Amino acid sequence: MNADILKNINTHQALLLIKATGLRKKYEEILIMRYVDDLSCNDIADIKHIEVESARNLVWKARKQFDKYTEG
Repeated sequence: MNADILKNINTHQALLLIKATGLRKKYEEILIMRYVDDLSCNDIADIKHIEVESARNLVWKARKQFDKYTEG
């Protein structure tokens, strides 16, 4: 399963799927912010008090971990 599925399902389903993967808490939180709360990387950066590029990197890493945990 690819993280792109999170864009194509409703927020409740996305939340359940993210929670079910058993990701590290920081990646789970980032995916929820991005795909359930529908926040931009700029919004995430503001909330987390980090640079926008750092927020983009976190989203990318979280997506990769999601892909890894849901592979197969």
